[in-house]
Amino acid sequence: MGNVAYGSTDIAGLEALSKLPQVEMIVKMRKKRLQLDESVPDIKANEVWTRDGDNFTGYNGRGVIVGIIDSGIDITHNTFRKADGSTRILKIWDQTLTSQGGETVPGPISHPTISPTPTPLGYGVEYSRGQINDTLTSSSPVLAVRHLDED
Repeated sequence: MGNVAYGSTDIAGLEALSKLPQVEMIVKMRKKRLQLDESVPDIKANEVWTRDGDNFTGYNGRGVIVGIIDSGIDITHNTFRKADGSTRILKIWDQTLTSQGGETVPGPISHPTISPTPTPLGYGVEYSRGQINDTLTSSSPVLAVRHLDED
């Protein structure tokens, strides 16, 4: 495919770029987005979903705690909120943040089945359900959840 360059410019810059002899083609960059069309069937999630509109039956996850490793979570999204507006999220461990005034770093892993000796984590910030609810319901929470899902 040869050499490829990308960047941002205005119309004048685009016109100047198009006149350069080494430029063969200019294409508008497509916005990157996540797609579930392959991953959902790969993990066979679609085989346990029984859904009629917004109503789920069969395996619905009620009473189950699910751990998710992801690039982030949108705490304001209705999927993660109860009918009363409070969060369904138990905790968030944002591994990209450095703790600031009042924020806590997760404690060590101390479950004997997972680690025979306590394993310190020592990085990131952990937010509790209470802190998430405060952020959702208060215009000036005591400790605002700084975690963002940018993807």
